[in-house]
Amino acid sequence: MERQVEERAAEVSPAAEDMLRIWRADRCEQDSSTGLYLQWIKRFRAYCARYELDERAELTLSGAQRFIASYARLRGLDARRLGAARTALYALSRVYQVMALHPPAWQPPRPVSPPATTLLREYADHLVHHRGNPERTVRHRLAHVEKLTAHLAGIGKTWETMALTDIDAFLIECAGRYARS
Repeated sequence: MERQVEERAAEVSPAAEDMLRIWRADRCEQDSSTGLYLQWIKRFRAYCARYELDERAELTLSGAQRFIASYARLRGLDARRLGAARTALYALSRVYQVMALHPPAWQPPRPVSPPATTLLREYADHLVHHRGNPERTVRHRLAHVEKLTAHLAGIGKTWETMALTDIDAFLIECAGRYARS
């Protein structure tokens, strides 16, 4: 019976070859990191087997934190120094996504409050229903509009009174604040 459970889990769990192939195709994991990630994933899988946990269901930030806490406690380590384990499990979650094995969301979605003005509510509705944008994109776009609105308020302007130079000043300010160093 236990062997059947392990075989069934192996059928739906990505193999190391799958992980390496997907990580290379994504070009987001360096070869120097993949060996470390595979070690952490092996430890995570042993943890899941030991406590009879569903690997896929544990691929969340809270599941990773539980694993890290358990690992640190057993070995007398500082859990705050095991960030590579969390990154490895996030990379494994990404592999599950690419393989269409539907892992749970890494983090629960943040509660979304409706936009403050009628115009922004209409814009959000337009982005969802006419442009087909996902909620995350809508949140990002609304956040950008809110930053522009705050900038305008800071210089004593409104949408009606702003000039092209005000938009230019806002974009220059953003470029300076968010440019990669």
